[in-house]
Amino acid sequence: MDRILVIDCDEKTQISRVKARSQLPESQITAIIEAQTSRKKRLTMANDVIENNGNVENLREKILLIHKNYINTCILSKTIS
Repeated sequence: MDRILVIDCDEKTQISRVKARSQLPESQITAIIEAQTSRKKRLTMANDVIENNGNVENLREKILLIHKNYINTCILSKTIS
C-alpha cells in the first residue's frame, strides 16, 4: 500500500506556531515556508490529508483514526491476495 499523507494547516497557523516555539522573525519564517514545496502542490500530491488547525489532542485523534484505516486496508489486501 503506497499512500501520501499530508498533515496540513493554514499558513497563519503555521507562522503562529513557529513564533511560539522560536525567536525567528516573521520574515525568516516566511522565507523558510516559501523554500518548501508549496502547500498547493503538497495537497495535490496527497492521497490523504489531516487538517491540523486545532490542538494536539484533536490531531492525535485524527492520526489514530487514519492509522486504523491504514491497518485495516493492509489486513484486507492481505486477505484478498
